Amino acid sequence: MSDNKDIKITITSKVIGLLSSFGLVIFSTKIWGSEGRGYISILLTDAALIAILSNILAGSSAMYHMKKFGQSKVLLTSIVWIILTSLIGSATLTAFHTISFVLLFVLSFAISFHTLIVNQLFAVQNFSKANMLSVLVQLLFVACIFIFWQLESQLSWKIYFFIQIVSSIFITVFFVKLNFNGFPRKEELLAMLNYGWRNELSYLFQFLSYRLSYFFIYNELGVSELGVFGVVIIIAESIWIISRSISTVLFAKQINEQVELLGFKRTQKFARYSLWISLMLILAILCIPDSFIISLFTKDFISTKKIFGILAPGILAIAVSNIYGHFFAAEDNQSILIKKSIAGFLVSLVLTPLLLSRFGVYGATIAMSLSYLVSSCFLFIGFNNRKKEILQNEASSVN
Repeated sequence: MSDNKDIKITITSKVIGLLSSFGLVIFSTKIWGSEGRGYISILLTDAALIAILSNILAGSSAMYHMKKFGQSKVLLTSIVWIILTSLIGSATLTAFHTISFVLLFVLSFAISFHTLIVNQLFAVQNFSKANMLSVLVQLLFVACIFIFWQLESQLSWKIYFFIQIVSSIFITVFFVKLNFNGFPRKEELLAMLNYGWRNELSYLFQFLSYRLSYFFIYNELGVSELGVFGVVIIIAESIWIISRSISTVLFAKQINEQVELLGFKRTQKFARYSLWISLMLILAILCIPDSFIISLFTKDFISTKKIFGILAPGILAIAVSNIYGHFFAAEDNQSILIKKSIAGFLVSLVLTPLLLSRFGVYGATIAMSLSYLVSSCFLFIGFNNRKKEILQNEASSVN
């Protein structure tokens, strides 16, 4: 299947998922308001943090090593690892938050398990099936929420997550094909761990730079302000659906690419796609009238577009640099990913409390946008340097 067709299929499925997710955001704000969205943001942040630990053996590392070591061996190891990290992570985080251990554990497992199976399908370049899985889970989730609402059942945000968990696990198990071939040998397991911890160390600092502001806003401004900010971040990161769809296709193709120059040219092409599509989406959102935003949510969300506008330059930078990041990950060049994530984290750590105290939620937004821009610059410079190396190698081979 051609690159363009793979991208179109993946983007289409992600857009369907995005529309479903956006509908759920509107639905939840109407029922529970900004305070309810604040609690949802905190729980999802905890689950995402646990997912980073799970992804050491169940994320890109699993996807990278399936062809090398065998799908079944890698899959079994990843599932066991997900269970362990979900248990340990949930026990640790619930000691600091008044959140149900069982809810956080099962939610973390469901998210990581679903992601693992989707990654397995992408690893074997079965893009249609991977995208079908993602869409079916999202549609079942929305359908169940709608049924509960129509039946006028008492719907709390905890039941909301319970429905998400059941939908995710129920659909995902139908896509699992697992033949027991034993677990990886010691050296294979160490290779997976070595790749995984370096990759997830990058994601950990990236996650902290993206979500550090949540904890500052929650403690300094309260859960309602966090609810508004969290909705803006959902809208902002929805722009990255395009980038993430394209980069997933790129990674799956790049790890199997034998010709260095072809992989480089594909990355440049995909980066241009992400730039122009993301830019059009950002401009479209900025053109939405404030009155329409209030009608979708409530008057508590009047500052949504202003916050989004401040964040827009950083969003666009990440939309492009994310493509370059997956190029380096496919080359097993984790060092540049770690450096860019640490740089973004440090910017966020230093500037968020300073600007938050001076400008409130807008200050936290400025800090986040600058964090995005700084981390992206590392990848822009790194990709340009890699470009020179590839072209020099190509020239030498011709001579």
